[in-house]
Amino acid sequence: MTTTEPMPDFARLYESSAISPRLAGRLWYGAQLLADTYADPDFHFDLRTELPRIADRYADDEWLERFAARFRAVADRLADQTIGVEQLATCTADELVIHIIIDTLTSLDADDALANQPWLAALPNGPGFDELEAARELCLQDNDVMMLFNPALDGIEDPVDPVQERQGAANLHPRDWFSPFDV
Repeated sequence: MTTTEPMPDFARLYESSAISPRLAGRLWYGAQLLADTYADPDFHFDLRTELPRIADRYADDEWLERFAARFRAVADRLADQTIGVEQLATCTADELVIHIIIDTLTSLDADDALANQPWLAALPNGPGFDELEAARELCLQDNDVMMLFNPALDGIEDPVDPVQERQGAANLHPRDWFSPFDV
């Protein structure tokens, strides 16, 4: 990670949170790592592979820059913790970003890549279960955005799609991913 930002005090910020200080630190670390990576246009192709197929038609350089900036936005919210973790995602792009962060951290854990982060190991952990697995439930209001990866649901991004209406999903079309959710 190339960032020079100061390390947030996750132990203090998340001492009474739905997520442990260690999970907050892991998510922040992953968000920072991916923000640094995807800020480089040379990695935009890699970013495109993380997105559902529907994004291909809209993901030009400007759109990908906006999407990549969402990693930093999520990292900043984790470092600030002025909102509840269930409000970590303010738009559909943020929801996808959180899924990408969790998937990346899962891969890093499998490779033991975070083992050399002593600051992370020093943070208080959760109550004896794999919080990273539970992070999607803890940090996201729903997983509607994951329907975009299901080829059987092609067309669900259309706001008048009956499945989307039944699910109460919002902003599934890539041109709407940056629109804030109604709070």
